[in-house]
Amino acid sequence: MSAEILIVGACTTGLTLGCELSRRGIPVRIIDKNDGIPQTTRAVGLHGRSLEILADLGIADDFYALGEPIYAANVFIDGERVKRHVFPALDRPFPYNIALPQYETERLLGACLAGLGAKVERRTALTGLAERADGLSATLALPDGSSETVDVSWVVGCDGAHSTVRHLNHQHFPGDAEEHCYLIADVVLEGDFPRNEQTQFASRHGIMFMLPLPGGRYLVAGNWHPLAVHDPAVEPDLGHVQALIDERVTPRGVARDPRWISQYRVNYRLTPHYRHGRTFLAGDAAHIHNPFGGRGMNCGIQDAHNLGWKLAMVLRGEAPQVLLDTYEAERRPAAATNLKWTRESSMPFLNFGLFDAAAREAFVARLRAEVPAKEAIDRHLGSLELDTVYPASLVSRAHVRDLERHKAFLAGPPPGAVAAGAGPLRLRGAPTTLADLLRGTHFTLLVFAGSEPATRDLDNTAALVEGFAARFAGMIHAYLVVAGEGAQEEGAEEVTAAVPALHDLAGALHGVYGAAEPGLYLIRPDGHVGFRNQPPALVPLRSYCDAVFSCATVSPAPPAASAATARP
Repeated sequence: MSAEILIVGACTTGLTLGCELSRRGIPVRIIDKNDGIPQTTRAVGLHGRSLEILADLGIADDFYALGEPIYAANVFIDGERVKRHVFPALDRPFPYNIALPQYETERLLGACLAGLGAKVERRTALTGLAERADGLSATLALPDGSSETVDVSWVVGCDGAHSTVRHLNHQHFPGDAEEHCYLIADVVLEGDFPRNEQTQFASRHGIMFMLPLPGGRYLVAGNWHPLAVHDPAVEPDLGHVQALIDERVTPRGVARDPRWISQYRVNYRLTPHYRHGRTFLAGDAAHIHNPFGGRGMNCGIQDAHNLGWKLAMVLRGEAPQVLLDTYEAERRPAAATNLKWTRESSMPFLNFGLFDAAAREAFVARLRAEVPAKEAIDRHLGSLELDTVYPASLVSRAHVRDLERHKAFLAGPPPGAVAAGAGPLRLRGAPTTLADLLRGTHFTLLVFAGSEPATRDLDNTAALVEGFAARFAGMIHAYLVVAGEGAQEEGAEEVTAAVPALHDLAGALHGVYGAAEPGLYLIRPDGHVGFRNQPPALVPLRSYCDAVFSCATVSPAPPAASAATARP
């Protein structure tokens, strides 16, 4: 079978995209110019949102078994600890970030890809691109020195900051660079350092960041020299690493057994467009920034997750090509937010040595200040990258009849937000979670019956669910969400022959989604809310689905009588 999509680059972004497309039955060809996975530590932080994506692929447990969970963060100023922040527990499948060397992440993703029947072609490079009316011709340089021209429908550049795909399309990569060189190392540290906690150090000498890695190791990084005095011919070694530790780290520690030492310069760059005709950019090919907070690799994984289901639907004829425009509309603002956040978060630490006494005192006072519980939760959601809300678009919409009456519903997850779970839940007599129901390649329709539904309301709501379950069979998994302990009664597991009841035993899911009165949420294959509506009405939901899905791919609409019955 010939490949429909050529993926250029087999780091985390390209591998994630390959897995997303392969599990949807889309033939892919993945090339990478390297001999194999680089055995360097590189990016180490896997955020909660990325772990949820990996769970959707069925491999998150493998990552959690190897990774080092991070439960708290410390800040030291001039050798004194001024803050220890314990991350609040969240009702999410993965409430903490983990640290894991990038080569392990790529190894696990590569194994997942192989299990789906695809492979990476190593020592193979893209050298040319020509767009045709119905696709692209790509020229490849093969390991034996020969070349090959292949015809594909789409090309995705996941090939890093120096992207060949971006250069061949003459796409700009505007931005700037910090005026410092940074030193980074993967070492064993002898000393009294906490495990499962990250630490930042700031002083007049500069900054230092320390993150525990599996196997008792640590990743340490700090600004090394201003570029004006830095000699690029000097290769950093363990002596340079130890000098920074002696200068900035409290308590003192001794570094040994270096597995990787490198230097880098921070760039802040964002391409104006993620799509150019039949090519796309993802990951570092589209955006790069300060590694502060570990958002670069995670942003790439989420790029791939967003683009994968959209490309698959278009290639299968299930959606119009306009769906692909929402990739840039959603992911570019997310990258812009990351660029802004990483710059603004790191600059006070980097510039601390330049502060006068009053500015230092004010900065330390802000760090020492107690954080209200809600703000702490919001910050933790941000660190897990669970707070991303995509802007309104073709695939992120709402229809609420009375804004004043439905304020509680409007406080639930808005269109574009990551769907939130709550429980306990029961389906067909067995415990379940919302994450379990979302896992897969389908949309998920949750129609809430309300906290105290009347029999007639329950019948009307059930009819709406049944109609859409029939019309979009296989593409939408529909559930009628019923609140209360009575959900456990014998015989209450199915509302209709086609639609299962999802029993919200304590009403917690109704509470999270603001569904004291009947309402509905349609959740996209990537776990973001696509559409919400209160009261649940057939016409707005059908309008959303008609825009997103190609009409030829769905079953005939339900009989008019059923549709009419479903209208509130």
